[in-house]
Amino acid sequence: MSAFKKLVIKNIDRKNILTMTEIRRNKLVASVDLQSALLDAELRGQKFSVTKLKWTKSENGERVSQTVERKIKPWYFQNNDHIVVQAKYGVKILTLSKDGNSVQVSKRSEVQGVLAAIKEAAITGELDAALEAVTHRSNRKSKMVKAA
Repeated sequence: MSAFKKLVIKNIDRKNILTMTEIRRNKLVASVDLQSALLDAELRGQKFSVTKLKWTKSENGERVSQTVERKIKPWYFQNNDHIVVQAKYGVKILTLSKDGNSVQVSKRSEVQGVLAAIKEAAITGELDAALEAVTHRSNRKSKMVKAA
């Protein structure tokens, strides 16, 4: 015990600082930042890539880490004469307002403003209901019982 006399020892309980709503907001903001970087690279005519770590087994059966390129799908696409932007949480499209789930702009350069508006809405909590709607899991067993 004499080794601990020089140290300051306290009893502390570690608590989760962020709520699930804040975690969802942060994930959406990170996705918007990724989309913004993708758009910037596309407007400059450059290739954009993100790498991730993947674990595989070698011929010897040992686990080996590899760096692989992660595919990023843009949230914006051409639709007739307009560019359409749809915010996503994972693979699910978010409902931005009661009017719909997408924003139409005339030029690809205007998409940056839409992404900034989505990011601001996520930070201020305007998209919390939409995030809750796409992340809400229903009980599959109760659906199966009702169907029978």
